[in-house]
Amino acid sequence: MTRGKMGLADVMLHSDNSHVLVVGDYHGSPGSLMLYDEEGAELLSIHISMFCPDGYKFSNLKSMEPVLMGNGELGNMLSLYLGLYQGECDGMSKCIRVEDDRME
Repeated sequence: MTRGKMGLADVMLHSDNSHVLVVGDYHGSPGSLMLYDEEGAELLSIHISMFCPDGYKFSNLKSMEPVLMGNGELGNMLSLYLGLYQGECDGMSKCIRVEDDRME
């Protein structure tokens, strides 16, 4: 559902799910992910930024979906809610490593 100008309470009221993921924006692009439980308490907050060093060139890795590596609570939650494959990184795709409360 598109939140528009609805407050979080209205979003929770209209949601068919017990958890709600709110995608925030930064300069018109997705910039944050906030996951809330059925009471409206924030379970997870991720702020997203991108950095490309000078001389960075296009690679086929950019067009591939990342693999999520890590089986902790955070890794399992990200895999479930973002629909990411959870497994080992093989060097042929981008990799998101998750350990406890740290993500690279």
